[in-house]
Amino acid sequence: MFDQPTLGEAAIVYARQGFRVLPLPPLREGPPPIGWNSNPPMTVDEVAAHWLANPTDNVGLAMGDGTFAIVVEGAEGCENMDTLQAQLGGMRPPTMMIESPNGFQLLYFVSDWCGCCACSKLIENNFSIAPGIEVRSDGGFVVAAPSRTSNYRGRHAN
Repeated sequence: MFDQPTLGEAAIVYARQGFRVLPLPPLREGPPPIGWNSNPPMTVDEVAAHWLANPTDNVGLAMGDGTFAIVVEGAEGCENMDTLQAQLGGMRPPTMMIESPNGFQLLYFVSDWCGCCACSKLIENNFSIAPGIEVRSDGGFVVAAPSRTSNYRGRHAN
């Protein structure tokens, strides 16, 4: 097990990995700032400056432009994810995984396999793959670890 980063450290890492980082209100879930989906992404320097000035802000990640997340909720979602994974030959692409104590898993993908960053636009936002498994894609966002809300406390699992 490794030490979990601070909110600011995590935000910088996400920005460096190509995610579009959003500041979210501290200790509660969303909404992201007005205009979040039309404003240009924050640079790594802007992310660092924001969390230096606002160290308790939660971290959100906008999905789309080559990024998407799979949200796995509770025991039913985990069972269905295991079934889907078995149907795909037991394979799960290497990716960042976040877990929360209340049974959520978030799998984050930066996918530019086609070279156009449009792949996430092909996947509908809030699309349910199976009971307990949803996709966040173009136009959606997720609360990222190590953010804390009233019902979420994410931590990096890998």
